[in-house]
Amino acid sequence: MARAFLSPRADADVARIAVRIARDNPAGAVRFVEATFSSLALLGTQPEIGRPRIFKNPRLEALRSWRVEGFGNYLMFYRLAGGEVEVARVLHGAMNFEVIFGEPDELEDSPDA
Repeated sequence: MARAFLSPRADADVARIAVRIARDNPAGAVRFVEATFSSLALLGTQPEIGRPRIFKNPRLEALRSWRVEGFGNYLMFYRLAGGEVEVARVLHGAMNFEVIFGEPDELEDSPDA
């Protein structure tokens, strides 16, 4: 079993998404946070369950993604490193990931940055 954790950036993503959901559905926001941590626990037990992502940026070559359980529009982007699973970002699936991950500070919390 791998240690799985949210980077500070991913933690901020979860908080931002939960606040947005809570505007219309406070109970849904709580379910989102719970589902995020449930998905994180699953990644800890099955770290290769997510699909490898292909980006032009070589810094992102080891990035994988997995959907937040019950919130299929939200993806957890993570990497395996040293027996750990680090979730770098949690993002809505409709976002342009090439652009987001092309920004210099998007993975600054990661050991590879």
